[in-house]
Amino acid sequence: MATGRQPALRGILAVFVAAACVGATGGGRAAAQDIDWGDPAENDRRLSPEDRTYVEAAQVALERLPFEVRRADTLPETLRGTAAMVPMGDKRLGLRACLYVPSYYDPVRPWPLLVEGRSRFLSPVTLAEFHRHAEHHGFLFLGIEYSYFRGRNTAKVDVWTRQGEGTIQPKERSGTDFLRDMTADQERLVSLLREVRSKYRVDPQAVGATGFLHAAVMAYRLVLNRPDQFCTAIARRGNFDPFFMPRVSGPGKLRPIYIVYGENEESTLSDSLQAAEYFRRRGFTAVQSERIPNSGVDSRPEIAANYFHGAVLEALGTDRAELHRLCDLAVRCLDDKLGEAPAGMADQVHTPASVLAALAAFGEKHTEAALAAPCRLMMARLMAEKLGQRDRAEAVLRGFLDQPLAGDAVAAEALVYLAEKVLDPATQAKDGLAALDKVVSRRDVLPATMRRAKALQEHLLKRSR
Repeated sequence: MATGRQPALRGILAVFVAAACVGATGGGRAAAQDIDWGDPAENDRRLSPEDRTYVEAAQVALERLPFEVRRADTLPETLRGTAAMVPMGDKRLGLRACLYVPSYYDPVRPWPLLVEGRSRFLSPVTLAEFHRHAEHHGFLFLGIEYSYFRGRNTAKVDVWTRQGEGTIQPKERSGTDFLRDMTADQERLVSLLREVRSKYRVDPQAVGATGFLHAAVMAYRLVLNRPDQFCTAIARRGNFDPFFMPRVSGPGKLRPIYIVYGENEESTLSDSLQAAEYFRRRGFTAVQSERIPNSGVDSRPEIAANYFHGAVLEALGTDRAELHRLCDLAVRCLDDKLGEAPAGMADQVHTPASVLAALAAFGEKHTEAALAAPCRLMMARLMAEKLGQRDRAEAVLRGFLDQPLAGDAVAAEALVYLAEKVLDPATQAKDGLAALDKVVSRRDVLPATMRRAKALQEHLLKRSR
């Protein structure tokens, strides 16, 4: 990438983007013709050939997804094994974001989230690339569209890909114009992340950013600008220019940066090498670069997903990672999907009793509230729903009325479950109301949980009159 006042950011050429989404699998259910691409007055101008190919690629990606993508103005609270597409900031911009939530999501434990950025129109393409990996590894996936990648086309560059020959299209305009749009894109993303966190239990220590080609610049910038919100940057065949790098803080230097590039991509090799050298010279403590065999200018979402999963497991530590695996296994048991065990457990035969025993063994070793609370809630749910042990479940859940369990974030879920699923409303309405009073007075409750608590509270009050 050129340096100076007129940096050129490379974007993926339309024909290559189209090829990238052809590999999406599954029986398509989304109606591509119903996509809202933004305010007509702002966006129904004549599309360039590049734009038209991007739109076609997005439509193909949506049609081939194995689930329907919900369209909404705000994120739904009930996604599970599906995705929603919402406006990215002001609708008149015509930018979209797609959120995928794994089928075994449950707020009993916090979830990692990976962000991937693309050009306008292409969030469905990145959704098609990443949703299977999010489902397999157990993280939320947020595909977004950036506004900054636009400008004057310069000479195209032919590149090698695993699908055959491809082309990338560099763009050029004032570096300050790029930076202005990058700043606006970051603000829109941070705002959207606040909305995601208000509706899904996201682990604040496990939000990663990845980017392919020009989007790698933003992945770097997000970690450098907001190390409080992003735990790692993953650049795939990424562009790089020091001009776009913000001032680095101490916390930013502690964030891991992973840079991958293909052995057959001479046209973009220098950017990847320059980025690795730049961060190492500035004292970053965890910079890893890797040249991938039999790869060129290819997106390779599986590499980003695998690295992110590994980084999350390392950050979690052995005990929390084991707790998350057990919670996910218990959710699959509750959903009658034990045959679809999480990664690392598929070679074992599980029953509700064996899952309960594993949780109990874990709970005996770990009594601190952060580990004990999710463990005990899942034990109670298995007892009540799968093993016919409602009295035992009630005894476990009553523990959330007092400290230390009452202080954990999962206590609200446990107390609503106690009042809703375990206590007898005819004879234990008073106990149920006492539990719900503790929920509605909290400020760390997900909106969907709070609505359930208030509706149940109103119902029990009516019964007790």
